[in-house]
Amino acid sequence: MRFPSAVTRSRASFQSGGKSISVEQFAPSSGKPAPVVIALHGSGGPPESGAAEAKALAGQDYIVLAPMYFERTGHTWAPPDQIQPNFETWMATVQDAIAYGLSLPNNTGKAGLVGFSLGAYLALSVATKDSRVNAVVDFFGGLPEVLFATLNHMPPVLILHGEADTTVPVAEAHKLQQLFIEKNIPHELKTYPGAGHAFQGLDLMDAAQRTLAFLDKHLR
Repeated sequence: MRFPSAVTRSRASFQSGGKSISVEQFAPSSGKPAPVVIALHGSGGPPESGAAEAKALAGQDYIVLAPMYFERTGHTWAPPDQIQPNFETWMATVQDAIAYGLSLPNNTGKAGLVGFSLGAYLALSVATKDSRVNAVVDFFGGLPEVLFATLNHMPPVLILHGEADTTVPVAEAHKLQQLFIEKNIPHELKTYPGAGHAFQGLDLMDAAQRTLAFLDKHLR
């Protein structure tokens, strides 16, 4: 890991479907060119604790954006019965977030998606159709099975999943791995014994290091 750069945190907004979408921005204070990473929260909404991880990644010379994509549909969190009806709308909002990120000054033109749970499902789904996405990191998520048969595009993917996850079973990670092998899609898979639907301690540190190495490999 490189010595961390100073980071500037700000709040902005972009338009999506006629709605104003808030976005937390973390960028190297130096203003030097950097790849864009879109961080996508899960169904519980954007946790403030995620700011520490976003700041740490920005300190490694990335422009990190955390869009509040639920604002597009008026949600603060997503009950299970609200996910499917709103999924494509949230996908469109993520694509608008990518466009916004690539419009910022000092970006290098490379973009990655880092998704958590529902956010990982969105990241992977968007990446099947949006060639602007150069890499995806999937934290305990998956890909809707309806997209398996038609998948013909996907950038490199890093899959990180807890083996004791009872919210999104680790079988989803293995299904992705098998699909990517069949489709010849570059990918890496790391599962964590005993870890549930979140990482802590050494597992979290390992996942963070793997994420940085993967993004450096595919966005630099």
